[in-house]
Amino acid sequence: MKKEFEVKCKICGKKFTVIEEETKFPIKGDKYFCCRSCANTRHHSEETKLKISDSVKHSELFIQNNKIAGLNKRGIKYNINRIYKCKNCNKEILSEEIYNYGKYKYCSEECAKLYLSNHRHGGYRKGSGIGKHGWYKGFYCDSTWELAFLIYHLDHNLYIERCQEHRKYVINNKEHIYIPDFITDDGIIEIKGYKTKESEAKRLQNPDIKCIYREDIYKYIEYVKHQYNVNNIQDLYE
Repeated sequence: MKKEFEVKCKICGKKFTVIEEETKFPIKGDKYFCCRSCANTRHHSEETKLKISDSVKHSELFIQNNKIAGLNKRGIKYNINRIYKCKNCNKEILSEEIYNYGKYKYCSEECAKLYLSNHRHGGYRKGSGIGKHGWYKGFYCDSTWELAFLIYHLDHNLYIERCQEHRKYVINNKEHIYIPDFITDDGIIEIKGYKTKESEAKRLQNPDIKCIYREDIYKYIEYVKHQYNVNNIQDLYE
Protein backbone atom coordinates (compact mmCIF):
# COMPACT_ATOMS: atom_id res chain seq x y z
CA MET A 1 0.00 0.00 0.00
CA LYS A 2 1.19 3.51 -0.85
CA LYS A 3 0.65 6.50 1.39
CA GLU A 4 1.46 10.19 1.39
CA PHE A 5 4.29 11.27 3.65
CA GLU A 6 5.49 14.75 4.45
CA VAL A 7 9.27 15.06 4.05
CA LYS A 8 11.88 17.80 4.17
CA CYS A 9 14.35 18.64 1.41
CA LYS A 10 17.84 17.54 2.39
CA ILE A 11 19.39 20.72 0.92
CA CYS A 12 17.01 23.68 1.45
CA GLY A 13 14.74 22.28 4.16
CA LYS A 14 11.54 22.88 2.17
CA LYS A 15 8.65 20.60 3.19
CA PHE A 16 6.73 18.69 0.51
CA THR A 17 4.69 15.51 0.07
CA VAL A 18 5.82 12.21 -1.47
CA ILE A 19 3.96 8.98 -2.17
CA GLU A 20 5.79 5.88 -0.99
CA GLU A 21 5.03 2.33 0.04
CA GLU A 22 4.77 2.06 3.80
CA THR A 23 7.35 -0.72 3.88
CA LYS A 24 9.89 1.39 1.94
CA PHE A 25 9.48 4.65 3.85
CA PRO A 26 11.74 6.29 4.73
CA ILE A 27 14.23 5.48 1.99
CA LYS A 28 17.81 4.81 2.94
CA GLY A 29 19.36 7.91 4.46
CA ASP A 30 16.09 9.81 4.14
CA LYS A 31 17.56 11.83 1.21
CA TYR A 32 14.63 13.62 -0.39
CA PHE A 33 15.03 16.65 -2.68
CA CYS A 34 12.35 19.17 -3.59
CA CYS A 35 13.72 19.90 -7.09
CA ARG A 36 16.42 18.92 -9.60
CA SER A 37 18.53 21.90 -8.62
CA CYS A 38 18.74 20.73 -5.00
CA ALA A 39 19.33 17.14 -6.13
CA ASN A 40 22.32 18.24 -8.21
CA THR A 41 23.82 20.34 -5.41
CA ARG A 42 27.01 18.98 -3.93
CA HIS A 43 28.77 20.17 -0.78
CA HIS A 44 32.46 19.39 -1.04
CA SER A 45 34.93 19.56 1.81
CA GLU A 46 37.90 21.93 1.51
CA GLU A 47 40.16 18.94 0.91
CA THR A 48 38.01 17.74 -1.99
CA LYS A 49 37.89 21.27 -3.46
CA LEU A 50 41.71 21.45 -3.44
CA LYS A 51 41.97 18.08 -5.18
CA ILE A 52 39.54 19.18 -7.91
CA SER A 53 41.39 22.48 -8.36
CA ASP A 54 44.78 20.76 -8.69
CA SER A 55 43.46 18.24 -11.20
CA VAL A 56 42.05 21.06 -13.38
CA LYS A 57 45.22 23.21 -13.24
CA HIS A 58 47.38 20.30 -14.29
CA SER A 59 45.10 19.18 -17.12
CA GLU A 60 46.37 19.48 -20.69
CA LEU A 61 43.39 21.59 -21.80
CA PHE A 62 43.94 24.16 -19.02
CA ILE A 63 47.64 24.49 -19.87
CA GLN A 64 46.98 24.91 -23.61
CA ASN A 65 44.26 27.53 -23.08
CA ASN A 66 46.51 29.55 -20.80
CA LYS A 67 49.29 29.44 -23.37
CA ILE A 68 46.91 30.87 -25.97
CA ALA A 69 45.78 33.59 -23.55
CA GLY A 70 49.36 34.34 -22.47
CA LEU A 71 48.85 33.29 -18.84
CA ASN A 72 50.87 31.05 -16.60
CA LYS A 73 49.45 28.42 -14.23
CA ARG A 74 48.66 31.10 -11.67
CA GLY A 75 46.72 33.20 -14.19
CA ILE A 76 49.42 35.90 -14.46
CA LYS A 77 50.08 37.50 -17.88
CA TYR A 78 53.43 36.80 -19.45
CA ASN A 79 55.07 37.41 -22.82
CA ILE A 80 55.16 34.59 -25.36
CA ASN A 81 57.99 35.23 -27.79
CA ARG A 82 56.54 33.01 -30.47
CA ILE A 83 57.25 33.84 -34.10
CA TYR A 84 54.55 33.68 -36.77
CA LYS A 85 54.55 34.45 -40.49
CA CYS A 86 52.21 37.01 -42.00
CA LYS A 87 49.59 35.25 -44.12
CA ASN A 88 49.95 37.90 -46.84
CA CYS A 89 53.65 38.89 -47.09
CA ASN A 90 55.36 36.06 -45.11
CA LYS A 91 57.08 38.61 -42.88
CA GLU A 92 58.14 37.13 -39.51
CA ILE A 93 56.24 38.69 -36.61
CA LEU A 94 56.34 38.22 -32.84
CA SER A 95 53.18 37.06 -31.12
CA GLU A 96 52.88 40.44 -29.37
CA GLU A 97 52.86 42.27 -32.73
CA ILE A 98 50.40 40.16 -34.69
CA TYR A 99 47.20 41.55 -36.18
CA ASN A 100 44.51 38.90 -35.77
CA TYR A 101 41.63 38.66 -38.19
CA GLY A 102 39.61 35.48 -37.76
CA LYS A 103 41.84 32.43 -37.54
CA TYR A 104 44.70 33.97 -39.57
CA LYS A 105 47.53 36.28 -38.48
CA TYR A 106 48.97 39.29 -40.28
CA CYS A 107 51.68 41.88 -39.66
CA SER A 108 49.26 44.76 -40.20
CA GLU A 109 45.66 45.64 -40.93
CA GLU A 110 46.63 46.51 -44.53
CA CYS A 111 48.04 43.02 -45.09
CA ALA A 112 44.84 41.51 -43.72
CA LYS A 113 42.70 43.54 -46.14
CA LEU A 114 44.94 42.74 -49.10
CA TYR A 115 44.93 39.01 -48.40
CA LEU A 116 41.17 38.83 -47.85
CA SER A 117 40.44 40.89 -50.97
CA ASN A 118 42.69 38.73 -53.16
CA HIS A 119 41.20 35.48 -51.88
CA ARG A 120 37.53 36.35 -52.22
CA HIS A 121 35.56 34.95 -55.12
CA GLY A 122 36.06 37.38 -57.97
CA GLY A 123 37.88 39.84 -55.71
CA TYR A 124 34.59 40.99 -54.28
CA ARG A 125 33.12 40.46 -50.84
CA LYS A 126 29.46 39.54 -51.04
CA GLY A 127 27.18 41.10 -48.44
CA SER A 128 29.67 43.81 -47.45
CA GLY A 129 27.14 46.59 -48.04
CA ILE A 130 24.42 47.77 -45.65
CA GLY A 131 21.57 47.56 -48.19
CA LYS A 132 19.30 44.66 -49.09
CA HIS A 133 21.49 42.25 -51.00
CA GLY A 134 21.02 39.17 -53.16
CA TRP A 135 21.57 37.49 -56.54
CA TYR A 136 20.18 38.55 -59.92
CA LYS A 137 21.07 36.64 -63.10
CA GLY A 138 24.49 35.61 -61.84
CA PHE A 139 25.35 39.02 -60.34
CA TYR A 140 25.50 39.68 -56.60
CA CYS A 141 24.24 43.13 -55.54
CA ASP A 142 24.81 44.75 -52.17
CA SER A 143 21.85 47.13 -52.41
CA THR A 144 18.63 47.73 -54.35
CA TRP A 145 20.35 50.75 -55.95
CA GLU A 146 22.99 48.46 -57.41
CA LEU A 147 20.24 46.07 -58.48
CA ALA A 148 18.33 48.82 -60.32
CA PHE A 149 21.51 49.99 -62.05
CA LEU A 150 22.32 46.40 -63.08
CA ILE A 151 18.80 45.60 -64.39
CA TYR A 152 18.72 48.78 -66.50
CA HIS A 153 21.99 47.86 -68.21
CA LEU A 154 21.03 44.22 -68.76
CA ASP A 155 17.62 45.13 -70.18
CA HIS A 156 19.18 47.61 -72.64
CA ASN A 157 21.99 45.21 -73.64
CA LEU A 158 24.59 47.59 -72.24
CA TYR A 159 27.96 46.20 -71.17
CA ILE A 160 28.26 45.63 -67.40
CA GLU A 161 30.38 43.43 -65.14
CA ARG A 162 31.53 43.39 -61.55
CA CYS A 163 34.75 45.32 -60.98
CA GLN A 164 37.64 43.30 -59.56
CA GLU A 165 40.24 46.06 -59.45
CA HIS A 166 41.67 47.13 -56.10
CA ARG A 167 41.93 50.87 -55.54
CA LYS A 168 43.72 52.79 -52.80
CA TYR A 169 42.79 55.96 -50.97
CA VAL A 170 44.22 57.78 -47.95
CA ILE A 171 42.12 59.22 -45.16
CA ASN A 172 43.41 60.51 -41.80
CA ASN A 173 46.96 59.64 -42.94
CA LYS A 174 46.00 55.99 -43.26
CA GLU A 175 45.90 54.03 -46.52
CA HIS A 176 42.83 51.94 -47.33
CA ILE A 177 41.81 49.60 -50.14
CA TYR A 178 38.41 49.21 -51.78
CA ILE A 179 36.85 47.62 -54.85
CA PRO A 180 34.51 49.73 -57.03
CA ASP A 181 31.11 48.31 -58.02
CA PHE A 182 30.87 47.90 -61.79
CA ILE A 183 32.64 48.31 -65.12
CA THR A 184 30.45 49.66 -67.94
CA ASP A 185 30.90 51.37 -71.32
CA ASP A 186 31.14 54.62 -69.32
CA GLY A 187 34.10 53.26 -67.35
CA ILE A 188 34.42 52.17 -63.72
CA ILE A 189 31.31 52.96 -61.67
CA GLU A 190 31.01 53.39 -57.89
CA ILE A 191 27.46 53.70 -56.49
CA LYS A 192 27.72 55.68 -53.26
CA GLY A 193 24.26 57.13 -52.65
CA TYR A 194 25.41 59.68 -50.09
CA LYS A 195 28.44 61.94 -50.00
CA THR A 196 30.66 61.29 -47.00
CA LYS A 197 34.22 62.11 -46.03
CA GLU A 198 35.24 58.63 -47.09
CA SER A 199 33.41 58.72 -50.43
CA GLU A 200 34.92 62.11 -51.26
CA ALA A 201 38.42 60.81 -50.48
CA LYS A 202 37.84 57.87 -52.85
CA ARG A 203 36.51 60.18 -55.61
CA LEU A 204 39.27 62.79 -55.39
CA GLN A 205 42.08 60.22 -55.23
CA ASN A 206 40.62 58.09 -58.06
CA PRO A 207 39.35 60.68 -60.57
CA ASP A 208 38.89 58.08 -63.35
CA ILE A 209 36.09 56.40 -61.37
CA LYS A 210 32.60 57.77 -61.94
CA CYS A 211 30.53 58.08 -58.76
CA ILE A 212 26.76 57.77 -58.91
CA TYR A 213 24.90 59.44 -56.05
CA ARG A 214 21.33 59.37 -54.81
CA GLU A 215 20.02 61.96 -57.26
CA ASP A 216 21.54 60.03 -60.20
CA ILE A 217 20.07 56.64 -59.32
CA TYR A 218 16.39 57.65 -59.40
CA LYS A 219 15.97 57.09 -63.14
CA TYR A 220 17.16 53.48 -62.80
CA ILE A 221 14.85 52.83 -59.84
CA GLU A 222 11.81 54.33 -61.60
CA TYR A 223 12.55 52.31 -64.74
CA VAL A 224 12.65 49.02 -62.81
CA LYS A 225 9.49 49.75 -60.81
CA HIS A 226 7.54 50.66 -63.94
CA GLN A 227 8.96 47.92 -66.17
CA TYR A 228 8.45 45.10 -63.65
CA ASN A 229 5.42 46.54 -61.82
CA VAL A 230 6.97 46.25 -58.35
CA ASN A 231 7.07 48.58 -55.37
CA ASN A 232 9.93 46.80 -53.64
CA ILE A 233 12.84 46.23 -56.00
CA GLN A 234 14.33 43.62 -53.65
CA ASP A 235 11.45 41.30 -54.64
CA LEU A 236 13.32 40.75 -57.92
CA TYR A 237 16.23 39.01 -56.18
CA GLU A 238 16.44 35.32 -57.00
